[in-house]
Amino acid sequence: MFIVLGFNLVGGGNAPFLNKAMCTISDFLNRLDALDVEEIAVEIIAEDTAELTQLQKDQLWAGKDNEGNDLTPTYLTDPYFKTQEQAKAYMEYKYKLTPPEGFLSPYPDRKKEVPNLWITGYWQSGIQFKIEDGGFFINTNKLNPAIIAKYPKALGLNETGLDYYRTETFNDKFMSDVRKTLQV
Repeated sequence: MFIVLGFNLVGGGNAPFLNKAMCTISDFLNRLDALDVEEIAVEIIAEDTAELTQLQKDQLWAGKDNEGNDLTPTYLTDPYFKTQEQAKAYMEYKYKLTPPEGFLSPYPDRKKEVPNLWITGYWQSGIQFKIEDGGFFINTNKLNPAIIAKYPKALGLNETGLDYYRTETFNDKFMSDVRKTLQV
């Protein structure tokens, strides 16, 4: 005999209704056992590669690295510039060319002296979010070794971007897919 909350689920009285409920519980437990949350997550992320790629580009536009820090060296500390006057002139040029605000993302406005690695957008146009060999990768097919050498933490979403993606997109899709799979 199986008793749940004082109801006899095997026989007597309301047994036909409750046996049906027991079958539903059994079916639910089977669906729960068959639930592959990793597969659901990977499918959602695979559908969202364009959004994740855009978040990476927005992160660069905001001048942030994959740990959430400002990209360094800044224009004023970059050894490329021979003088502070050159550095300041380039900083002003970049400020006008790529204003540090106005993008739609979770990132704060970029500080004036912080680079965003944008000039023409060529390098950024090759940035892609990929799923390979059981992992997730952000890379660029327009690899510029000088950029990666100077800014080794430029690629990869930081916690701000990941949190934004989770709360604005992933969580709702994930819960919807889990509910659909479990039929609840």
